[in-house]
Amino acid sequence: MFNFEKLLAYQETKKMVINVFSIIDKMTTADEVLKKQIKKTVIDVPTVIAEGMSHATTEEKIKFLDEAYCSLAKVYTLFRVAYDMRYISDDDMEYVSAETQETGKIVLGLKRKLRGEIYTPREENTAREGDTI
Repeated sequence: MFNFEKLLAYQETKKMVINVFSIIDKMTTADEVLKKQIKKTVIDVPTVIAEGMSHATTEEKIKFLDEAYCSLAKVYTLFRVAYDMRYISDDDMEYVSAETQETGKIVLGLKRKLRGEIYTPREENTAREGDTI
């Protein structure tokens, strides 16, 4: 087992991939390009976390966590487009919105932990102003 597999950020983003793929599979009328972009972007989140946590320096790890957080913002945005085009339901959009927000807080919490700050991923106040997706 790699050390990154123990991280809540990795575990939660991996679960998100599975759930997002099930939503994408329901998007029968959606543009295939949009579906492929969502899949590629959501898979990037846990893989970037795994890659980043495998680096030696804290600075490198933080850089990859920033990239993972940016990918979460992309996932959210791509789903907003799909929602606006009526490719997904209200419930699916609510799920994606909540999941990207919560997962973003966890990723930012891990980033703070690496910086030596307090790490509380499940608390509502984890994300600082300007940190939410």
